[in-house]
Amino acid sequence: MNFRRVAWLAGVLAGCTCNGPGELDAGLPEFDAGMSRDAGQDAGSGRDAGVDSGAVDSGVDAGSVDSGADAGSVDSGVDAGRDAGTVDGGDDAGPLPGCGTIVCPPWQRCVESSSGARCAGTVTLSWVSPIPGASAPMDLQSIPLAIDTNADSTLEVPWTSGGVLSSVGAFSGQMGIRAATLLLADADAGVVVLTAGWHGGPSASTQLTLTRPFVRPPAVPSYGTNGPDFEPNDPAGNAFRRDDVVRVEVDDLPQPMALFARLDAPNARTSAFPVTERCDGGSCWLVALWLGDLDFPAFRGRVLVWASGADGGMQTRPRAIPVTRWRWRRQVSGVPNPLSVTRPVASDIPGAAGILVGSADTASTGRLLALSAGGQALSFSDSVLAQNTRAVHTLAVSQNAVAVGLAGPSGASLRISGSSEIALDGGHPVASGATGDTLAPPLFVVATGTGVATVADSTFNSTFRGCESPTRSTSRLMVSSSVLTFSPNSPLCVASLQPPHDVHLTSQAYNVAFGPTVFSPSSVSFSVYAAGADGGIWWVSGSAGSMVPPGERLVWDGGLVDTIAVTNGTTGMHVYWADSDRVVRWAPTNPTSLVPFAATGRLPSRVESTPVIVAVFNRPDRNSIAFVDPLGGVAVLRIPGLEPFWSLPSSSVGVQGAVAAEPVFIDSCDRLGSLLIASRGNGSLYSLVGDLPSITPYDSWPMGGRSQGNSHSASRLYCVPE
Repeated sequence: MNFRRVAWLAGVLAGCTCNGPGELDAGLPEFDAGMSRDAGQDAGSGRDAGVDSGAVDSGVDAGSVDSGADAGSVDSGVDAGRDAGTVDGGDDAGPLPGCGTIVCPPWQRCVESSSGARCAGTVTLSWVSPIPGASAPMDLQSIPLAIDTNADSTLEVPWTSGGVLSSVGAFSGQMGIRAATLLLADADAGVVVLTAGWHGGPSASTQLTLTRPFVRPPAVPSYGTNGPDFEPNDPAGNAFRRDDVVRVEVDDLPQPMALFARLDAPNARTSAFPVTERCDGGSCWLVALWLGDLDFPAFRGRVLVWASGADGGMQTRPRAIPVTRWRWRRQVSGVPNPLSVTRPVASDIPGAAGILVGSADTASTGRLLALSAGGQALSFSDSVLAQNTRAVHTLAVSQNAVAVGLAGPSGASLRISGSSEIALDGGHPVASGATGDTLAPPLFVVATGTGVATVADSTFNSTFRGCESPTRSTSRLMVSSSVLTFSPNSPLCVASLQPPHDVHLTSQAYNVAFGPTVFSPSSVSFSVYAAGADGGIWWVSGSAGSMVPPGERLVWDGGLVDTIAVTNGTTGMHVYWADSDRVVRWAPTNPTSLVPFAATGRLPSRVESTPVIVAVFNRPDRNSIAFVDPLGGVAVLRIPGLEPFWSLPSSSVGVQGAVAAEPVFIDSCDRLGSLLIASRGNGSLYSLVGDLPSITPYDSWPMGGRSQGNSHSASRLYCVPE
């Protein structure tokens, strides 16, 4: 019988009430025989005799159990046996407890001794770095931490930070000095409390103060107050403009120092700027960061700036600068939804200089504005143009004059700045343009309801009755010696400006897409690419003074073409076009056959207007082609490969739709050029920052701020002052 069961039975028996003599003996003879206490408890004849004379009883009395349990009273035997004898050891615990049964806290270890296992020892630790009261610039990438501890290599010491920066980590390594790193994230200046160790156990704390950053960009500017008439700030939020100069302060770092900047985008390149200019005093340096130098493949985004010293051995955490291509939106019309807003032109003509744009609010009322590159309204010295009351339908600029096609209660007229006003026969002017930048006196071509006429020296010169009047301002192309014009889905009309003013029509009808490739100012020859009304691209060439009709050759037979444009002399001669499936293709110019390259782009929407090509010989990374759809969405692709560059969907934070006039690109005398988009959706002109440096000796098409007649000419450079 085991001792645990003996003890249990003793407790049961102590509370037993027997029903008759010999009941327990008869029912449980094995228990009765083993219980020596029965003799002392009962002197009755039957029960006592069984207990005294049984063999088991003799063994119990003589053995160690009975002696350990005590021969006295029942109570004495039970207490003494359970509390002290050998029986106690076996009954309660067995072998002494070991370390396998004890869980110690991390900072202690289990030890075994003759008295059993126990947790002993402790970990000591103290901060080595940072020392109390230390400080560090808040834009460091990280701060080194160090403690001194007697913990062995199997134990990691945890650490936490609180205050203005929350973080966690652990010190690991050998006994002695251990290192860790506190990574800094966006946080305010202030106190950081560092604690190493355990809650309820050994721990140590120190404090670190985050101070002003090493790299300090200026505050984000506001260019004025956004209102219904003028929005100089991006409606998505204030930001630096893509061509601003941002003066960044940098504190001393180990030499040599450099400032780096990159758009926060996967495909953006990093630019480096040397740190060479001192501030007024102390350890401050100053870097004039011209954002126009950065690769910026986005409409708006964050530019990250950071500094490094000692060949990159110490580096700050990037600071974010919001940047946008938004320059401004200027209300042109006096009504929310005008009949039209004209295609803007750039002028440096005295009395009518700046960006010129007009509106037809009704059939006979409208506005004419002259704007600086920054969107500020300029004044007209011409008193008629300054009245600003009649509908403005067309604008054109020649070498030394501006022509404005006007309509009012008394009919249509062409107003030439600084000169007289000429009445037009046949209603509203629907298209006008200068034939080149080198002719004097100014020569303009005007399409009215009755045909196409030239105006020279403030008088009508010729009217080409055989040319159907175009219905859009982009439906004509001109050179110094000839006029090329067409209406959508109509034959191309070629007219010579030299006697005998021959007029020829092509046999094919062409769509509104039209791209010039070669013009010859010294002769009457011409050659253009045109999109067929039934599809394909055609090479049309000839001589305006010849009796021979223009030659026409199908050079690409691939379906309907929505728009077409051509580079000339900047990145090589290439044709770019977008088809009705929104696919953009490009091919080297060829009068026989256009063979597109494999690379293609795809536009988010179909387009109607001529794309704007911006190409610079010495900056191929800036070369691009911009497409604007009728709802105001802008998609810009790099050229020549047509990789996506940046885009702006039509929305409340972009151009608000109903775009009918052609977009243009103008040069700024002080900044990067601007893409101008006129929208009759809200009667406004939008200016978006482009990527072309201010003045270059190379042309872009169309307009490019220079060739107002859509011809490739670098003989005159227009730029609009800020």
